[in-house]
Amino acid sequence: MVVGEEFDQDPDWQDWVRCQAGDGREAWVPKQYLKINKETGLFLRDYDARELNLTVADVIHISDIVNGFGMAQKQNGDQGWAPLNHLEIYPEILRG
Repeated sequence: MVVGEEFDQDPDWQDWVRCQAGDGREAWVPKQYLKINKETGLFLRDYDARELNLTVADVIHISDIVNGFGMAQKQNGDQGWAPLNHLEIYPEILRG
C-alpha cells in the first residue's frame, strides 16, 4: 500500500494518512494502524474505512474511538466511522 499525505485540515482529526491499495482504492487510515516505511505502509490490524451516513436525530452506539472518529453502529445494524465533533451525547438515552 502506498502512503500519501497526512490530513491537516482540522485539529480534531489528527494522525490520518491518505493510502492507496494496489487495486487503486484510496482511503484515510489512522496512522497508528500502520507500520510506515517511507511511502509504503503495512496494516498492523484489520481496518474498514467506511463512513456512516447519519441524519439529525439518529441514535448510534460508539464502540471504538480513533483520532476524532468513532466506529458507530445505527439501530438498524449499519456500521461505519462517524466524526465525534458532529455528535452530541444525550444522558437520558444512555440511561436507557
